Amino acid sequence: MTSLNASEYESGSFSFSLGMDYSSGDYGLAADTEMLYLPATLEYSLFPWRLAITIPYLRITGPGGVIGGNGGGIIVKDGTDRRSNRGGSGGETPTLRTQQGLADIVTSLSYALDPLWNLPYAVDLIGEAKLATADAEKELGSGSNDYSLQLNMATTQGRLTPFFTLGYRLMGDLPQMELGNVSFASLGLDYRLSSSLYSGISFDYRQAYSATSAELREWVAYLNWEMDNSWSINGYGVAGFSNASPDAAVGIQLRYAR
Repeated sequence: MTSLNASEYESGSFSFSLGMDYSSGDYGLAADTEMLYLPATLEYSLFPWRLAITIPYLRITGPGGVIGGNGGGIIVKDGTDRRSNRGGSGGETPTLRTQQGLADIVTSLSYALDPLWNLPYAVDLIGEAKLATADAEKELGSGSNDYSLQLNMATTQGRLTPFFTLGYRLMGDLPQMELGNVSFASLGLDYRLSSSLYSGISFDYRQAYSATSAELREWVAYLNWEMDNSWSINGYGVAGFSNASPDAAVGIQLRYAR
């Protein structure tokens, strides 16, 4: 959701962030599902490397069948009641339940490629692993590890910074559902409003992970304020346009770096 930033690559620097993401959507099912995702992330950067680990807490309220996915995303199980049956059989209101606990921990390692070829734009290669630490019986996670590799690119032209992501994810299967591997991409534009304030917008896409699932398509808009050399705060909103995306989501992240 944000562009690459050279200041984040200072040698030997640590950063810590706390976030909150609230989303709501029907995902094509018989009732809406609400999710509260609370990630805590620790990063260490030693140019050109960056190592990060995210430990999240997740709460899901809904009719069931929506499983916590990578980074607060979702997986919809096959066989779950679809929206065509909204209201349940016989007009009954679907029973909602709440599950909460540790979500899947995410680790990543990135390497800045642009210094190798003296490129005029930033290029990062990022490997990521989603570890199956969530309780799969509570549908807080799939119960399997996921692995992804992605390329991030960004270039600054005055106040504008267009950015692009292209990646591929190896999806771990559910106990009774095989998930296909997926490609994903993001295209966005960042605009610096002042020396400490910038905003941006991006479009995110991901392939469907099964024959019965939908492609992810959503718009993201954000505003970031660098309060001083150490503290920054980022707020964002999401509008989804498929059954793999929430109808709407909002989030905030507070970050400290030194």
